[in-house]
Amino acid sequence: MNRAARTDAAVLPRTDRAITAALLLLTTMIAFENMAVATAMPVVAAELGALGSYGLAFSSMMTAMLLGIVLAGPWTDRAGPLPPVFVGQALFAIGAVLCGAAPSFGILLLGRVITGLGAGLVVVVEFVVIARSFAPEQRPRVFSWLSAAWILPSLIGGPIAGWLATEFNWRWVFWVIVLPALVAGGLLLQRRETLRSPGSYSAAQPTASASASASASDARRLADAAVAMGHVGALDDGALDATADAPVADPAVREAADPADDPADERRQHRRTARLGAVVAGAAGVVQLAIHERPPAVSFLTAAAVLALIAVAIAAPKLLPPGTFRSARGLPSVVLTRALLNGSFLGAFAYLPLMLTQEKGLDATSAGLVLAAGSLGWSAGSWAQGRSRRSGIDERTGLVVLGASLLAVGWAAFVGLTLGHAPVWTFAAAVAVGGLGMGLGSTTLSGLVLELSPDHEHGRASAALQLADVLGTVVGIAAATAAFGIWHTTGAHRGFVIVWIGLAALGALGIVSAARCASETSRSGDDVPHRSL
Repeated sequence: MNRAARTDAAVLPRTDRAITAALLLLTTMIAFENMAVATAMPVVAAELGALGSYGLAFSSMMTAMLLGIVLAGPWTDRAGPLPPVFVGQALFAIGAVLCGAAPSFGILLLGRVITGLGAGLVVVVEFVVIARSFAPEQRPRVFSWLSAAWILPSLIGGPIAGWLATEFNWRWVFWVIVLPALVAGGLLLQRRETLRSPGSYSAAQPTASASASASASDARRLADAAVAMGHVGALDDGALDATADAPVADPAVREAADPADDPADERRQHRRTARLGAVVAGAAGVVQLAIHERPPAVSFLTAAAVLALIAVAIAAPKLLPPGTFRSARGLPSVVLTRALLNGSFLGAFAYLPLMLTQEKGLDATSAGLVLAAGSLGWSAGSWAQGRSRRSGIDERTGLVVLGASLLAVGWAAFVGLTLGHAPVWTFAAAVAVGGLGMGLGSTTLSGLVLELSPDHEHGRASAALQLADVLGTVVGIAAATAAFGIWHTTGAHRGFVIVWIGLAALGALGIVSAARCASETSRSGDDVPHRSL
């Protein structure tokens, strides 16, 4: 990109600054909430007497977020971005207020579900807002700012939340995110006319359902979506320039602009996807409730859980590339690997603060600093893979294998550190290794999913990847919750050791599936075969 174009992309019109500020606030709000709640939740669970059900506070939100994601697409296609973004912000704020005021763990879970539903709506609509408000050459710069808006809260959100929970009250951890939601809503309200119509950028305008492909378990996926085309880390300006120089940078936009697509067929497909996603989300919620209750005998709840598992087994494969659950070579293994890495990493992130406070005697602030080491490792891994000279699919598959290996090693180290009564800094080192692996693997997979799918199916392939993110997280945390709930009462460290073993096993499975991300044709040096979804 030449200097003049770079300057034009960097300087936004005054009328777009309110939208940019709103997007930055929304991203910061969601990023801070993710890290802050993970840090403060041990204090919350102890006060509300819910250590055995601790993981539900995370998995319930992710399940609701999945529901918000699949509902946001058709809703925005029909009504535009304003209704879902305002409802999403309102739900996010209401859920946060309810969590902060919760007198019991059940009310807290209700608040988490409402918060997750709102977050799911917001992360989808953000992409439609960007497409309607900014020229293609400006979008990479906006994505780079959103990436920074994720990174800073991920580094300082944990310590800040720990300080609030220790010095004041854990309830403030939820309440402090309400104000940014209200301010962002006011800023978007000022620019409602711009958002109400596609405007001058409608030629490359994605449908919201296609934009849902770029949504995620968290705002970090904003960075992945911005840089996936260039195989670079979220902090690489050169990659952002390359993305801007592409005819259509966003894979969702690329799909929507394909003239071969029938809009009516697309809408039908999006509605079908939304229905299947809602089934998966609802069924996952029932399974988590059954895990939480763990009734001693066959009951209505256990029967419902069995039916829910059957529903997930039927619906989930229809939302993912054929062969995903058997790790077929190429795109299916990319999607499966992403799910395994997410489940392993975020499961550990959920339970590490609890272990540090319960077993090591740390306060919430110190536990937040340990989590920050993992976030720093993730950022370093994303940065490193962006500067790797490995350009072929087979070589970049090696980066994913390395990332999954580091993830498994980090959590396996937790087992020895927990049993050996190791000092706290060793846990920080181990979580940094796991974060480094996650950064290497996750961001590389964002690029591979586009290389291994046809241009006109980039949107669907990215949607499958983001669905895998959420499903993997829900499965990882739900499994950890079940294991911890069963084992934590039988010994001082046993519950945590079982959790670390299970999460390390997920990482090890990720090594196996990562090795199959490169198809046989790409390994032989021929043209890459594109797999249709």
